Amino acid sequence: MWQFVYLGGITAMGAFTVITLLAPALSSGKFRSFRAFLFMAMGLFGIVPAIHDFTVNWYEPQRNGILIYEATMAVSYLTGTMFYITRIPDRWKLGWFDLAGHSHQIFHCFVIMGALAHYGAALVFLEFRGQVGCQ
Repeated sequence: MWQFVYLGGITAMGAFTVITLLAPALSSGKFRSFRAFLFMAMGLFGIVPAIHDFTVNWYEPQRNGILIYEATMAVSYLTGTMFYITRIPDRWKLGWFDLAGHSHQIFHCFVIMGALAHYGAALVFLEFRGQVGCQ
């Protein structure tokens, strides 16, 4: 049941984020912080299933490895979002980072790193479930 709750929650958040990003009225700079909040909320939503996993699998040795990967994912998402919100380094030297090194590009690099960390956690989890099985 929890699998459907977590997947349903992140799917609803993702759909809301996509609708928000596609809405012309919310594309202005005035809503930049709101869009950043949506990205952070999606990234941090993983804390809920991680805590659940932490309590359910308390005595499993793979638990710590998975949590380290998931924490790395959260830190990557938050760091990327901070670049997106603060517009660093763009605002330091206007026009210098238009082609490469723009805050939005840095944001996406951190999102990719977070996705790779999540993938690493999934590999450890799948290997663990392959050895132990499901209840």
